[in-house]
This record gives sequence, structure tokens and C-alpha cells, in this order.
Amino acid sequence: MCVCVCMLLSLLLVAASNDDTACAAGRPIRWGIMGSGLISSDFVGALKALPADEAKVIAVGARSLEAAQAFATSLGVPKAHAGYEALANDPDVDVVYVGTVAQTHADCARIALAAGKPVLVEKPLAMNGEEAAELVALAKSRGLFLLEGMWTRFFPAVVKARELLEERAASARRGAHTGPVRAGLGCCRRAPSARLSR
Repeated sequence: MCVCVCMLLSLLLVAASNDDTACAAGRPIRWGIMGSGLISSDFVGALKALPADEAKVIAVGARSLEAAQAFATSLGVPKAHAGYEALANDPDVDVVYVGTVAQTHADCARIALAAGKPVLVEKPLAMNGEEAAELVALAKSRGLFLLEGMWTRFFPAVVKARELLEERAASARRGAHTGPVRAGLGCCRRAPSARLSR
């Protein structure tokens, strides 16, 4: 949960740059949640762990009004919408989180981007490279933030690995011999036969 909150803080900073009104008003970024399943519930919990002046879940949209209302009631979300378009077009929503089933991520992200909303999409961003490229192009053309929720990117170990690789690349550019990269995953695998003999 802590890593997720760190990712959200980073996201909020970027999302805030897309919403000058929220920044100028000194109000929290208002999130709309697409989807009423477990992953969306977990995400709302992470947002609620942030200080109230940074983030607020304002609305949820689901395939049915009943599902949206049940989700909203159980998590204290003020507004429930029948359908994803209604959520995306809600003027009180600054940023949209897509937590629907994977096969609908690209369609839902497209709906939010078309409505002018920055979007955080639960992984996977899309079902194939073509869909992903289309979403990136749409976000760029509208000047909107789009992020796949790949939270491992924010792990301290991954950040450190990126720093080390950049240092290594800088050394190589200076002509220094850096040698081969070696990495250990910190686990030992037993041979399959050892596992079967128990």
C-alpha cells in the first residue's frame, strides 16, 4: 500500500499540472473512478490514505447505476454514475482512474481522454501495441496526461537500478570501460526433480 501511495503522490503532481484550476483554487485533485470492482476499491483506499487536501474521490461510474451506487455507498464516494461516459463528462472530476476489466481499459481510457480528462489506467493499458499507441497519440493530441498504473516503476530498488544504469551509461559515454552488467534476483530455484521428490 505504501508504494501505491508514493506512486499516487507522483501522479498527483503530474496530474495537477494538467489542472490549473485545481492548483489555483488550492483544492484537492478530484478523482473519478471507472469500475466498481475490487481493484477500484483498493485504489480508492489508497487515495483515502493521502492527505485530504491532496486527493478526493468524488465519483464512480459503473456499467449499471446499481453497481455504482453500491460502490459509492460502501466507500463513501459522493456521486454515482450509470455508465463511463457520464463519469468522464462530470465537471467535478479532474482525473479519471480506469479500474475496469482489462479488455475494456483502452475503450474506457479513450472515453476519458475524449472528455478532456487526464487518465491513470490500471495495467494493462491496452490489449495490444496498436491500441496503446492510439491512446498515447490521443493523449498527446489533447495535451492530456496518460499513465499505465505500473507501480513497480516507483519501487526504491527499481529507481536505484535506473540510477545505476544511467551512471554506467554516462561512464561509457566518457569512454570508461564498464564491464558486463551482473544481476541477481535474490532467489535460488530448485531443479524440478527436487520439487517432485517430496
